[in-house]
Amino acid sequence: FTGITVDHNGIVYVVESHSGRIYQYSGDGVLLTVFGGKGNKKGMFSSPNSIAVDPSGNVYISDFGLNSIHVFSPTSFILQIHQALEAFQQGNYDKALVHWDQVLNTCETYHLAFEQKGLIEYKAGEFDLSMQTYRLAINRDGYSRAFIKNRHNIIRENFTVITFVVVFAIAAIIYILKKFKKYSERNVDKLSEEGEIL
Repeated sequence: FTGITVDHNGIVYVVESHSGRIYQYSGDGVLLTVFGGKGNKKGMFSSPNSIAVDPSGNVYISDFGLNSIHVFSPTSFILQIHQALEAFQQGNYDKALVHWDQVLNTCETYHLAFEQKGLIEYKAGEFDLSMQTYRLAINRDGYSRAFIKNRHNIIRENFTVITFVVVFAIAAIIYILKKFKKYSERNVDKLSEEGEIL
């Protein structure tokens, strides 16, 4: 890595000189996107060595090999990702969900969108929905956390019914055992009487 910068939203941009790729990370260190590479085509570099970003999200990369500066403007796709992350950091989860849905409309396999949606649904107490979203994200830990909370809620909401069923089942078992015991005692008495007759 030969260059690094952070924008006003905490998005981290890193230049990796060996491959010529630019990596973009969230403030939490989650990879958002990768672009660039070595070559002589548009959007590629010879020897990138430093990076800067302005408040509009335009990225400036100096290329030592070509003695030039490349400028990249953010696409609507990456802007939606940035806006979703910013809304989440501000605690505006509904707005973040709207942005993540727009991200998924553009790229329905964007893994981070499912991760973030699952987390937002979890924080909102929508544990059943969160489980489904975490399943799409193939996130076992998130799914397990949502599953435990969902199971806890189901038990809490149905505690009276569950308690009644358990008490009824225990009473029924005790009743059946008593009846069986009386029946057994009656049969034993009958057999012993018949034995005496014989």
